[in-house]
Amino acid sequence: MDQCPCSFCQKGDTDYCLKKIDDTTDDMLNNRNTNAITYYEKAHDEGDPLASVCLGKIYDYLYIMLDKDIYLEKLDNSICYEKALYWYKKFYWYKISLDNDTINIAARIAKLYHTKYETDKNVNDLQLCINWYEHAILKETKDVGEHMFDFGMLYIKTIKPPNYNLAIEYFVKAVDKGHWRAAAKLSCMYFRGIGVKRDYKTSDEWKDKADGIINDTYSDVGSLEYFQQKLFNIATSERV
Repeated sequence: MDQCPCSFCQKGDTDYCLKKIDDTTDDMLNNRNTNAITYYEKAHDEGDPLASVCLGKIYDYLYIMLDKDIYLEKLDNSICYEKALYWYKKFYWYKISLDNDTINIAARIAKLYHTKYETDKNVNDLQLCINWYEHAILKETKDVGEHMFDFGMLYIKTIKPPNYNLAIEYFVKAVDKGHWRAAAKLSCMYFRGIGVKRDYKTSDEWKDKADGIINDTYSDVGSLEYFQQKLFNIATSERV
């Protein structure tokens, strides 16, 4: 586990520190309290490289959450977007220099470019989004299936015209990594004949695959019932 020496989290635990980011940004929005940014900037200046990813997550969250009526002094969407990219990339290249895992950071950068493209429709942002997703699926990590699924959805929902062949390729890869939503998506595509020839038997097979992944992944009854209900909702809504 990475150790985080910053004065903000006071736990020495990066995972804990990152989980607190949402609470921190809510406090910033509600109370105009920017202390967390100050803490992390100080930690970065004192040589803590992990502070950069914390700053990236804060600005990433603010970029998504802030609307046009921004009341945090000196913060607006464009500034938050640029700063999120700056801090994420700073941490990314630091990790590259150590030959460490950079997959999740690459995916966060890809999602930032995706969000920016949806707003401005700048094709350069879309290409950068694709490039960073390609980084995000290079290595075996516990989240690589999620990144493959998101990459596949990009080829269906964002890229025009849709490239169903590439989308299906990434969905199948995501299923191989244990991603049940990718199996559910394939089930719906075969059921409705979207990008493939309609095939109810194949649709049922992918739905069963999704159900099997859920059963294998979630052991407690509450989680199992929750995700089985989610699968049912997806299957019924997208098949209409």
